Amino acid sequence: MMTVLIVENNERMRRAIVSTLASQHIKCIECDDGERALDLYYQIRPAWVLMDILMPGMNGFEATKKIVAKYPEARVAMVTDYNDVEFRDAARRSGATAYILKEELVQLREKIVQTAGAEKF
Repeated sequence: MMTVLIVENNERMRRAIVSTLASQHIKCIECDDGERALDLYYQIRPAWVLMDILMPGMNGFEATKKIVAKYPEARVAMVTDYNDVEFRDAARRSGATAYILKEELVQLREKIVQTAGAEKF
């Protein structure tokens, strides 16, 4: 079973992501801030982290940088509302593996299931 860590401060969006990934082969663990995401990542080492960008406290870029600095093999997908070149560039610089818009959650499941050989975006 694959474990996915969902880091999203909006509970409705977390539920939508969990619903999108609902499968007997994907276990979802949820949290609502970047600091907690670091603790959970270090404990469970999920196959993927689905990271929101704008959250109170530590934002998604900072959390991603810290995870990838310690675990370069980490797969972090930024899941956001912002289809913005600056945000995409910041995601790349932070070490994100993918950038997925919340309005395109259908692609999220496909990206997660294709974990073998995932490349940087």
